[in-house]
Amino acid sequence: MVEVSVLAAVFAGAASFLSPCVLPLIPGYISLMSGYSMKEISEGQTSMRRVVGATGLFVLGFTTVFVLLGATATSVSGILQRNEFTVIAGWVIVAMGLFIAITAV
Repeated sequence: MVEVSVLAAVFAGAASFLSPCVLPLIPGYISLMSGYSMKEISEGQTSMRRVVGATGLFVLGFTTVFVLLGATATSVSGILQRNEFTVIAGWVIVAMGLFIAITAV
């Protein structure tokens, strides 16, 4: 497995964030998360505390969900790679093949 340095990961994340297909979406996301319209944000009629707080909570929730999904996928992968499960899965595939061979006649 190839190891990726932290610097490379940060650079790739910044390049992805600053790409032409993502950067124009940022004002809309901030508006959606904060509850302010783009007009209110552009005119300065906003509470910066509310914008930063709501955005921080969104990022925290998003991060939590994806970290839990990744941890779950890793755990399931570890279970599926055990030898006992592989043998059971092999027998299930053989049984399904025999079932199809018998019923296809």
